[in-house]
Amino acid sequence: MKKMIPVAMLLRPSARNPKDIARVQLLATELGFAPSTMGEASLTFRIAEDRFELLFGVKPQPASPRPPGESDYGTPGGYAAMDLPVPDVLNTLVESITVSSPAIRMSAL
Repeated sequence: MKKMIPVAMLLRPSARNPKDIARVQLLATELGFAPSTMGEASLTFRIAEDRFELLFGVKPQPASPRPPGESDYGTPGGYAAMDLPVPDVLNTLVESITVSSPAIRMSAL
């Protein structure tokens, strides 16, 4: 099974409408991204590690799990957050692309 890297695309304010969201999904899929979730201002995808390296010219940086600390319940493993260049085909619709870092499990106050 291929390693899949989670990424988030922040839409430009002018692209936060159903027509442009559908266009981003189509273009991203053509680039090799697999849709994951959608919000009003962002879309998340997964992309195979080899496709990620080909598209962005860098390797994703693994992030090890972190055990619970004083103020949280730790984090699962995954990939370190990093800002990525926006491919030209998405540039008018997408403001930024980042690798989604592992979620921090917060403890109750």
